[in-house]
Amino acid sequence: MIYDENGNIVQDFDRKICTIQYNVLNLPTVIQLCDGNSIINTYNAEGVKLSTTYYTLPQAPH
Repeated sequence: MIYDENGNIVQDFDRKICTIQYNVLNLPTVIQLCDGNSIINTYNAEGVKLSTTYYTLPQAPH
């Protein structure tokens, strides 16, 4: 795992997380997975999570 100066995890290849971006409240806003998928979190000004959106790449046919 790799951490930023605030102690937040920014990479965790064991969980297949390539990058994590945080907002000014140190809450995770963008989680980019190594397979190209991502998770986007939105928060209000008080830090309450409003939504989570999952972006996934289409799977190749088998």
